[in-house]
Amino acid sequence: MKYWRNNIAQLENSMEETLKISSWSKTITLDAFTAKYLLSGSSYIDVRTKEEFNNGHLENALNIPYMFYTKKGWVKNPKFVDKVLAVSGKEDRLIVGCQDGARSEHACNDLRDAEFRHVSNMGGGYSALVANGSYVITKPEPTKPKLSFIARICRLF
Repeated sequence: MKYWRNNIAQLENSMEETLKISSWSKTITLDAFTAKYLLSGSSYIDVRTKEEFNNGHLENALNIPYMFYTKKGWVKNPKFVDKVLAVSGKEDRLIVGCQDGARSEHACNDLRDAEFRHVSNMGGGYSALVANGSYVITKPEPTKPKLSFIARICRLF
């Protein structure tokens, strides 16, 4: 156990050094293997839509959509940073993920612009986590198909 704690501490220190060295870069992107070890001390913000989130997500993930799909297409969530701030502090360690890593990178940039200090992008997003296979994924319970009005009346007889 001590060995793993030392490795996690080394990963965190390495991450801090990367932040100092490449201050020109807004976003640090983690691979699924690295994220696995950092998740224990971080919050996972899933920026996918509610529908995507409900199709499967990490256990204990917080769903705060970065974008919404409307009749006019994709629209950025204007309250995204405020909603993240409502559930975490600017000094908290956050790993931000979406389906494949693109939306979450933009979300990370917005959070860094809002002075969140420890923000990392989950490279490959939820897809990478599923492919890695070492994560506890919560999938929705199967639902019974809804019966039409006529079918429900027929069941009465």
